Amino acid sequence: GTIVILKTLPISTQKMVLAKYLSAVAVVFFAIVPSLIYVVSIFFLSDPVGNIDIAGTISSYLGLILLSAMFVSVGLFTSSTTSNQIVSLLIAIPSFCILLANLFKYFIAITSDKYILLSLSLIVFLLFSIDSI
Repeated sequence: GTIVILKTLPISTQKMVLAKYLSAVAVVFFAIVPSLIYVVSIFFLSDPVGNIDIAGTISSYLGLILLSAMFVSVGLFTSSTTSNQIVSLLIAIPSFCILLANLFKYFIAITSDKYILLSLSLIVFLLFSIDSI
């Protein structure tokens, strides 16, 4: 289907992968944008008006978008290494958990045994949250 059309177009593989990544990041970005309604409503309903931490809010949104971009890149990588979507998901979930545990390692003091426990607990948490969907 689609791969035949893509292969016949004069577009390099790098451009196709970059376009797929940027489109997935755009989808995530537009999924996050509606939550700005809450920021605006809290801004105008606070006493006095505007009594919220704008810098903290902007940096939190920036961090969320960058973290989502990281998850998209890992998902795109695992999707490109396998031909089956389920296998890609089963590879991506532990990869996400290991990356999150690595991020936590820099912010809190974690020894190696706690790192393994944190990675495993994140994997179990994500598996149970996917099962409940």
